[in-house]
Amino acid sequence: MDASKGKYYSDAVDWLKQARAAYLASGRKADSVKYWEKLTLVHGRKRKLMESLKEGGLG
Repeated sequence: MDASKGKYYSDAVDWLKQARAAYLASGRKADSVKYWEKLTLVHGRKRKLMESLKEGGLG
C-alpha cells in the first residue's frame, strides 16, 4: 500500500482481513480500530485502495 501499487491492493485486502480476524479473535478490538483509523489516515486519499477495502467488506 505504501508503494501505491494498485495491482497488489487485492493482496493487501486479503492480508488486512486476516489481521482484523486475528485482532478480534485475541480480544483486541480496540487495537483493530486504532489500526484501521491509522490506515485510513495514511492511505485515505488512494481511491482505488479505499474502494478495494470497501468491496472486500473492510470499509
